[in-house]
Amino acid sequence: MFRPFKPFNPFKPKFIYTICEKSDIKVESMKRILLTGAAGFIGFHLCHRLTGEGYRVTGIDALLQTDDVWIKEIRLRNLSMLDNFEFYREKVRLSLLEKFRSDTECIIHLAAVSGIERFEKERKWAEKLTIEAALAVEEFARRYNIPVLFASSSSVYGNITGRRFSEQAVDLKPISGYAKTKLLTEDIFRKSSVSSLGLRFFTVYGEYGRPDMSYFRFADLISKNRAVQIFGKGIKRDFTYIDDLSNSVLLLMRKRNEIFSKYGKNLIINIGTGKTVPIEKIVHLIGRYLSKSPVIKYRRGKKYDLKYTCCDNRLLRRITGYAPDTEIEEGIERFVSWFRYVLPYELDPASHSRQEEYLFFVNSRYKSCP
Repeated sequence: MFRPFKPFNPFKPKFIYTICEKSDIKVESMKRILLTGAAGFIGFHLCHRLTGEGYRVTGIDALLQTDDVWIKEIRLRNLSMLDNFEFYREKVRLSLLEKFRSDTECIIHLAAVSGIERFEKERKWAEKLTIEAALAVEEFARRYNIPVLFASSSSVYGNITGRRFSEQAVDLKPISGYAKTKLLTEDIFRKSSVSSLGLRFFTVYGEYGRPDMSYFRFADLISKNRAVQIFGKGIKRDFTYIDDLSNSVLLLMRKRNEIFSKYGKNLIINIGTGKTVPIEKIVHLIGRYLSKSPVIKYRRGKKYDLKYTCCDNRLLRRITGYAPDTEIEEGIERFVSWFRYVLPYELDPASHSRQEEYLFFVNSRYKSCP
């Protein structure tokens, strides 16, 4: 077990995250949830949610030496304080997964090279790493009859027509290597006998997110009184707040047996709000919460970026009775509060100048499960 980081925060940062009210779902035993990509943005939040619900979580992450490894280390430092959590700094490979064959209840597979721009820069390496991880998880799950929830992306829809993107769409037109690899991952599980749920995430944002994502870059630039660059005009996206995504994944995991019984062994499910937000609105909201007046400069659009995404979340709502519902104003305000009051503390824990603001953020962070 890899635990290189020592707890340092007198306020116990694990209480920053969503705390659920007492669940009506009983965890019958401390069976293991195996979660790959645990140090990533989504994996980090899911580890908190699952341990908070009483599950024992084993996290795996290779901690690739990319530009954002510093925030992965911050996430891991917080995860190391959780009860019922253990971490392995390894690539996802069958020989490692075999160690957990006796008591793994479910696999949540998130490990992949994240970010379209990063993926395109080192495409062959990124494709190889992502597909190898998916194949290892599929073989392990097939050998021991373990259900899998795996991450896909709204990018697989590409430039299809239609106001909302439905799982039933057959004319998928992915325009990036990242999106095509996500489709290959879906294909691996669709052809398998493994019971699986493929989750197409729509632009997830929030605290402890990836620094290369647009909203994070906007906050950094605006806080430094620098102009924000937007690549292309008329961009509208379906933005999904991280707590809503965590709620959705948790509910789907709980209901997995019911889902497999009703819909079959392999199902693709969208997770998003069903609403679009112009990218300029994100910029101005961040400016408002930072008390700044942002300046926007437009650049030529990137060929692998989608101009429009909008989630058809009716299947998710039908299955779980829930769909992401955090308004963009609330989600961005929460992110900016974290960016202003928590991130500086995480980067420099020896500084006590922001403790009062930090505590205010912690105390306002609670939100109930659906």
